[in-house]
Amino acid sequence: MSTLWDKGPNDKKLFRFLGVNLVIGLTVGLVIGVALLAFDIAHLRSVLFATREAGLAVFILLFAMSFTTGALAMGVAVMTLPKDMNYGAAMDRHVKHEEGPER
Repeated sequence: MSTLWDKGPNDKKLFRFLGVNLVIGLTVGLVIGVALLAFDIAHLRSVLFATREAGLAVFILLFAMSFTTGALAMGVAVMTLPKDMNYGAAMDRHVKHEEGPER
């Protein structure tokens, strides 16, 4: 039975794959949060900067947006891995699909 601590040859690739997708998701969330504030969508910027703790409110908004999309990106990445559990080939995008017998 394999555990998290039994590092096989593909485990480093898997963690790198998840890390890259996390960074992509964090960046997308940060960009969306900044865009919400920059364009003052639904008067969000006006409301946030009218409070006494505007910095904290902006931090919480950006933190929540970035980590939500980061988790979403990691989830999508995991769900799109092939079922044969060949992590290395899937992450390198060199998966060769074998064709079935011709009918």
